[in-house]
Amino acid sequence: MSKLKSDTARTNGAKSNGPNTDEGKAISSRNSLRHGLRAKAVVLPEESQEEFDELREDYIQRFQPADRVESDLVNTMAVARWRLLRIASIESGILTEGINLAIKFDEDNHLSFSFTRNQDTLASLTRYENSLNRTFDRALKQLQLLQKSRPAPPATTELGFVRQIPKPAPSEAFSIPASEPSNPVEAPLSDSPRPMTQPPLPPALP
Repeated sequence: MSKLKSDTARTNGAKSNGPNTDEGKAISSRNSLRHGLRAKAVVLPEESQEEFDELREDYIQRFQPADRVESDLVNTMAVARWRLLRIASIESGILTEGINLAIKFDEDNHLSFSFTRNQDTLASLTRYENSLNRTFDRALKQLQLLQKSRPAPPATTELGFVRQIPKPAPSEAFSIPASEPSNPVEAPLSDSPRPMTQPPLPPALP
């Protein structure tokens, strides 16, 4: 790169203040968490960096951190979970080694022999496990409090106008349609009964 291009890039970089919108800041925060924090001190040489990255990515997708503070809490949870998985692997290895030793010494209860032989080490692992669980729980509670205090999203707009659901007019909301009578016969004008008429008499016989 020439000196002119280098100076120009340095000048443009100094003028940049990063993303300005909340959405841009959230994307930038997640990108830094995915790519900037490789956490080499967390993943041991015998462990898989890809598996840890996958675990952390699952946490990012689940909790969707909106800024750097939330991203740090999500990363704390992922690291604590990774170390808890490591403790389970260590405990399994210790007990397996003790069981193999019990078989070699022809002991009756292999698991009991292994546990008794490594009781102090297993107790230390339990204390470490409890500490990591508390770390995970604290980070989760803090993250949930932060996410509850997020400002409400703005109303959906279309062409610069706030979209509102039209309310029905009072007449449309409360009017009840008149039902058609089943037998359209006019009612009598008076409630008094009609007079009864006698049929005509037959003519007299000659």
